Amino acid sequence: MIGTSLYVELGSLSQLIETPVRWDARSKTVVVAPRIEPVKQTTMDKRGNTLRAAAAGSPKAETAIAFAKKFVGTPYRFDAEPYAQSDAFDCSSFMQHVFKHVGIELPRSAQAQSRIGQSVSRDKLAPGDLVFFYTPGRYASRDIVGHVGMYLGNNQVIQTYGEPGVTITRLDGDWDKRFLFGRRVL
Repeated sequence: MIGTSLYVELGSLSQLIETPVRWDARSKTVVVAPRIEPVKQTTMDKRGNTLRAAAAGSPKAETAIAFAKKFVGTPYRFDAEPYAQSDAFDCSSFMQHVFKHVGIELPRSAQAQSRIGQSVSRDKLAPGDLVFFYTPGRYASRDIVGHVGMYLGNNQVIQTYGEPGVTITRLDGDWDKRFLFGRRVL
């Protein structure tokens, strides 16, 4: 309490209402993200059929995923400055910010991030793995990394791009066609 006003830290508010919240400095408002149900730990084939239960995520992966979800709705900005300065992310700065929270220093670009850790095939992805995609029209080859996100399990990825900003998407359709490979850094 300050005077007659009650102040609550965003992290505490997020825990209290059990959904991600963030401060939007431009509108000077608290933005409450839609509630995200926990993902089931399964692996699916390209047709969406369950193949096997995935190994439970490591404690660091679970922490990284929970932290990443707090940013759902955060705006996307290509070549974004660090979040503390811009209140926005591009795909690789988002991964860099999330993994730094669990003590992993990632390089700044998606291409550089794609060269660290252990290679993981699509059918072996586990929660917390980095997933890489080509970006149509950016490079002459479809084999060149242009985008990165983090695998959540249950065929879902948290990532940031364009108008939705930080969002959770299914790894099917266009994203499945653009998928290149995964890397395990946790």
